[in-house]
Amino acid sequence: MKKIFTILLSSLVLISCSSDDDNNGNNNNQNVDAPATYQFSRNGETTVSYSGQSQRIAMAEELISALKDETRDEASLDAMFAHAEGDQDFSDPYMLGLNASSKNVRSKTAASADYFSSNSTDANAIKADF
Repeated sequence: MKKIFTILLSSLVLISCSSDDDNNGNNNNQNVDAPATYQFSRNGETTVSYSGQSQRIAMAEELISALKDETRDEASLDAMFAHAEGDQDFSDPYMLGLNASSKNVRSKTAASADYFSSNSTDANAIKADF
């Protein structure tokens, strides 16, 4: 009885399985042509700022280097993190206009203002550790 059940179950499994590749190499003329460029816009304006992204990456790289430099003080590190437009916080070796930029690392850091602005007790406890 066990052998019959095993044979029936095996037959059912093998019969019920089929190949998902039923087109036999024919893609039914459904070629996908990727565009050379993409545009992401809302209300007629682009929603992507590549220059802002590259500026923030360069700012973060300089900040990381500054964090490794033992001669840097807290005020200069804070200024680099929360950069204000026109402040001379960066050396800007790639000439990306970092000091003239309105961008900063702080605005894209997770939970920076959203979390700590409403949770001052925890924020003070964390700041006390540093």
